[in-house]
Amino acid sequence: CYGVRGGSIRVRHQSTAMQLLKGHTTSELADICITGEGDECMLATATESGDLFVWSIAIENMTNVVAKELYRIDGGAEGVSRLLWHPTDKTLLCACKAPPTEGAEADSNPGFIVKAGTGFGGESVEWSVRSKHKDLVTSIAWVPETDGIVSAGKDGSVIVADASGNIIASWEPYEGRPVQTALVAHPKGRDKPLIITGDEFNRCIKLWSITGSVCHHTIEFKSANPDAFKAVAVLDPFSELLFLANTVDGGGDGKVLYTVHLHGDGSEPHFDCLCEFSLMYTILSCTSSQHSFEPHVDQSSREIHLYTAQTEVVQQYHINPDSCRNLPLPSPAPP
Repeated sequence: CYGVRGGSIRVRHQSTAMQLLKGHTTSELADICITGEGDECMLATATESGDLFVWSIAIENMTNVVAKELYRIDGGAEGVSRLLWHPTDKTLLCACKAPPTEGAEADSNPGFIVKAGTGFGGESVEWSVRSKHKDLVTSIAWVPETDGIVSAGKDGSVIVADASGNIIASWEPYEGRPVQTALVAHPKGRDKPLIITGDEFNRCIKLWSITGSVCHHTIEFKSANPDAFKAVAVLDPFSELLFLANTVDGGGDGKVLYTVHLHGDGSEPHFDCLCEFSLMYTILSCTSSQHSFEPHVDQSSREIHLYTAQTEVVQQYHINPDSCRNLPLPSPAPP
C-alpha cells in the first residue's frame, strides 16, 4: 500500500501487483499501514488534518475487490499522526493528541499520547493509553513477545512502556533534540531487545539497550551540504538489516540506499557492515518483507523484498542479505 499526492491511496496485491484499492482520504496522507494474510487485509490511514480511517479489503473470486470502511475519526482534537498494526493480531497502535484536560485553558497544550485500539469491525473499538509525550510523536514500535511499545517524539524523548502503559524507561538520545526514529531489534541469541534511534533527519543513528542506559554504538552520515541528506529508516527484523534511504531528490548524496547490519552476538552488540546502493529514482518511503516466511527456517540469509515509493515509480527490490555484509565498519568507538 502507498499514498500519492492529494490523499489518494493505492493498494496492490503483493504477488500479482493487481490493484486492490484506489481510494481517497480527506487530505494529504500522514501515515499508512496494512495487516493481514492471503486475500484479506485491514488498512489504516492517517491524514495531515488528523483523520483516521480503517478499512477491510478482500478479494473475492480472484478478481472482485471488496473494500469496507470499519472505523473513522475526524481530526479535530484527536490529530492522529502515526499508525502501526501489531505484528500478529489486529491491534492498532495510534499516536495522536491527548484529549484536553478538564478545566484547562483552551490554548494550552495537553500533550500527545500513544494508544492501542482493538475491536475494529465489531460493535465498538476500545482504546488504552500506552505512553505520553510533550510534543508530536514521530515514531512508534512494538516490543516483540511482550506487547510493550517504544515511542519517540519531537520533545526529544524515547519512552519504553509495558502492555499496561507503565513506563519502563525514558531518555533523551540527542540531548533534547527531536527524535525521528525508534526501532526495536531482537537479534538471535540475545535475551533482551535493542533499540535503534535516529535524530531529526536520521543522520545520527544510535544503538541502545532496551532501557536506554547503555549506548552500544553510534554512526553518523555526513555531507558537505547537511541539507542533502534526510533519510527514512526501516528495519528488517529477520536479517537484522537497517535500511536508510535518502529522500532528498538530486545532488551527489541523493538516489542512494544504505544498508547497515546489526551484529547482535556477544556481550557488545554493534553495527558491523555498511553497503551503499545507487538508485535510478529517489526513495520517498519504503518497507521490507521476507518472501514465504517460515518460522522454523533460518531467515538470516533469505531474500528480502524491499517495497519502495519513489519520485517516478513504485518498485520492489530483491535483496540478498549476504550481499549487505561484505563492507565492514570500523570498530565502534566508545559512545
